[in-house]
Amino acid sequence: MASNLGPFPGTFPGTIKAPLDVGYLTENADVVCAGEVVYVEDRAMRQYPVHGQPADFHQMVAIFHVDRIYKGSVPAAVIEIAFLQSDVPSSLERVQRGEYLLLFVKREGEQYSFVHPTTSKMPLARPPVPAVRGQGSPLARVRRALTQAAHGPDPDVAAAAAEQLAALRSRGRT
Repeated sequence: MASNLGPFPGTFPGTIKAPLDVGYLTENADVVCAGEVVYVEDRAMRQYPVHGQPADFHQMVAIFHVDRIYKGSVPAAVIEIAFLQSDVPSSLERVQRGEYLLLFVKREGEQYSFVHPTTSKMPLARPPVPAVRGQGSPLARVRRALTQAAHGPDPDVAAAAAEQLAALRSRGRT
C-alpha cells in the first residue's frame, strides 16, 4: 500500500449522491462522449486522510471505447479514465465493464477523469443514439441526444433522459 499522499483530491463526497446536472457537467467537461467501458483495472492502493483518519482507496483505470463525441476531441477511439474507488460505502462514481454511457470527463495528462467525482455518467441505450449533427452549442447537442433517448425503447434510459431534460428546463438551460 502506498503511503499517505496528502489531502484527498478534492472534497470527499461522503455517501449521498448528488443529482446529475447535465448543464454543469457539459460546461465543465473537456470531453462529452458516448461509448462503452471495455475494461476496468485496479492499478494501486492509495491512502488519503478523510475526516482526520487514514482511508484506503483503489486507484482505478477504465478503458473506454468512444463511439460519439458531443464536445471536445480525443486522440484515439479508446481513452483511459482514472478514478478512485473505496471499499466502504461512498458516492464516488464508478464504472463497470460493459456499461454503455454518456460520460463527462476532463483531460489530465494522457488520461481523463470525471468532471465531478460523484456524478459524471449517465446510461445510454445500446445501440447508441444516432449522431447529433448540426448547429448549436455542445449543450444544445447534448439536449438533442437526451430528447432522442427519452423517446427510445429502453424505459430506464428514457426515464433518466426525461428527468435530465426536466432538470435542464427547471435550471433555465433550455
